[in-house]
Amino acid sequence: STDGEPEHGHGEHRSLQIGADLVRKIQNGDEVALAELIRKSKDVLQNYAYRILRCWSDADDVVSECFTQVWNKISGYDPKKGKFEPWLFRMTHNIAVDRIRKNVRRSRKHERLATVPAFEQEVEVDRTDEIVLMMKVLESDAIPEGQRQVLRLNWFKGLSQVSIACELRIPLGTVKQRARLGLAKLGRLMKKHLTSS
Repeated sequence: STDGEPEHGHGEHRSLQIGADLVRKIQNGDEVALAELIRKSKDVLQNYAYRILRCWSDADDVVSECFTQVWNKISGYDPKKGKFEPWLFRMTHNIAVDRIRKNVRRSRKHERLATVPAFEQEVEVDRTDEIVLMMKVLESDAIPEGQRQVLRLNWFKGLSQVSIACELRIPLGTVKQRARLGLAKLGRLMKKHLTSS
């Protein structure tokens, strides 16, 4: 990747080989070629999207939307500007991040986890780079798994506290406590990363 530009796919595109002829056929409106692209790349893209979203149903939706966008936007792909595989992963990444934003906004319309407003003052979670950083922090061992699980279910799946308690089969008070502790820890870690970067 170029300096300052994240490499989407973490090397996965190196194992995904899409021929230039197949790309040209799709650009010419060949639906059979699109079906072949889906067959070749669907599983790899789903795994990549799942690593971002941690939800298989969301990952499946993201990949479906990705192939729709490929069909509608592939005329804008220029092989002179780069290989097709990274372009495909970048599109998947962008759709996945948009899905996270939508889930965050939806969860805020319903019951919010305690102390979220205070957390938002420290971290502007609508910025893409900080959303990606937040996901990385949530996957680290610095925050206990129980607390991370509650935060992921609230932000990435849009579940309320009550729904989380039902899903995990734990008391509502435990959900509130884990949310409060997890948010406090996440806020400190995010602030540390952002001020040191």
